[in-house]
Amino acid sequence: MTSKNLLPALALSAGLLTAGSAAHFGTAWHDGSIQAGSRLDQARQDLERQNAALQTAISLEADDADSPRDSGNVLSAVLLGLKAAGVAHGVKHGQITLSGPGSSQQDATVDGLFQPLSSTGGRVLSASISLKGQYQDYASFRRYLAAIVELPASVRKLSVNGRSYDLDIRVYAIR
Repeated sequence: MTSKNLLPALALSAGLLTAGSAAHFGTAWHDGSIQAGSRLDQARQDLERQNAALQTAISLEADDADSPRDSGNVLSAVLLGLKAAGVAHGVKHGQITLSGPGSSQQDATVDGLFQPLSSTGGRVLSASISLKGQYQDYASFRRYLAAIVELPASVRKLSVNGRSYDLDIRVYAIR
């Protein structure tokens, strides 16, 4: 090939390469945007479900203050509140363990998880929840902890290692 013919051939090759690359990357970007849109729709649906769960937990907590809170309602409210606070603040629960006196997780009933507090004459009951998980950043984890303070529970132990946490909570109910 002569140098006169080489320049147009190189220009044509470069043009075809550029057009092929543009078509390839354009298709990949389009497919990526469709997948991102699908994930966004899924995230919106998950958020709507979590908001519904949070409203349920709020309605359980909004009971008349003079009425006793049974163990089932309290435990439901705390678990829903923990889940809603986790979703709202980007905190993931990897493992949740419920425990009570002398019960195994296979045969535990809600009432079996609660034990009476001795200083209350058996009127106030408590159960334990252990959570292990991860969080995105320290500020969102602090907001998560501030949100769970509103639940009918107390934080008994908190261990943080990097972006992982181990949290023990005591849940309270009235008999």
